[in-house]
Amino acid sequence: MSAVLSLPAVDVAVHRPSRTKLYLLIGLMTFIWALNYIVAKSVSHHLPLLTLAAVRTVVAGLCVLPVFLLKGEGRWRRADLPAMLILGLCGVALNQIFFVMGMGQTSVAHAAIIAALAPVQVLLLAAVRGQEGLNSKKLTGLAVAFAGVGLLQLSKGGEAGATTRGDIFIYLSTVLFAGFSVFGKDYTQRLGTFTMTGFAYMLSGVAMIPVVWFTGRDLAWGQLPWTVWAGIFYMAAFSSVLAYLIFYYALAWVPASRVAAFSYTQPILASLLGWLLLGESLTVVVIGSAALVLAGVVLVERGR
Repeated sequence: MSAVLSLPAVDVAVHRPSRTKLYLLIGLMTFIWALNYIVAKSVSHHLPLLTLAAVRTVVAGLCVLPVFLLKGEGRWRRADLPAMLILGLCGVALNQIFFVMGMGQTSVAHAAIIAALAPVQVLLLAAVRGQEGLNSKKLTGLAVAFAGVGLLQLSKGGEAGATTRGDIFIYLSTVLFAGFSVFGKDYTQRLGTFTMTGFAYMLSGVAMIPVVWFTGRDLAWGQLPWTVWAGIFYMAAFSSVLAYLIFYYALAWVPASRVAAFSYTQPILASLLGWLLLGESLTVVVIGSAALVLAGVVLVERGR
């Protein structure tokens, strides 16, 4: 959850991929993001949460580097670096810190449902900045989505692992994602998607190196199970890099509304994976709140 949405340029001479290939890729993207909740939840038991978030950010910066070198448009100036550093720290590093802190203290279902509010947060910030207007459909969508989150809080009494503290951390991560998307829009349009996101990931990765050292200096890194390292690599390379490359590729050929329709299934898929792989419970209230949040997000998107 840390990218600015922008359509990459498409060379008209490039052969259009088949519909089957496109939808298989979009389905893979959705699965990667849904599974990320399971991986983050599992890895969070083995490392201090702040250390895990910092390591994941550093590894993501390394994974983005070759993509930046291949795809970066190169239209940046040295004067752009301070702003991109701030955007990276807020939209990537702090976003992941709150996400990992949340995953360590709430259930997969709660995290996935609350994270689905990201488009709603983007709309609210864009409206505050005057980038978007609010109409009756958007306002109704906002009310329905937040009603779903309110209902979600009623489920914690019968659901192990879900806490208000963890839910708040996940919500804050969506706010930071929205801020990254809205305040980074001008830079994305001027510099290009891969330049903007590449610098944000790489600069935030460099900034998190001291955090990794300070918080992890007493850890027995060599004794960590290989599954932990595999999980960190998955969170960085697959969720943060590969899935977004698929996302941008799909947007070049498929209408954004159709790609978004697949993303609506992400909280449902993540909740099902949490139930199947982690033994988390799926209560009627959780299912109802997911339906409300997704209905609200759909209304917001259709109101644009």
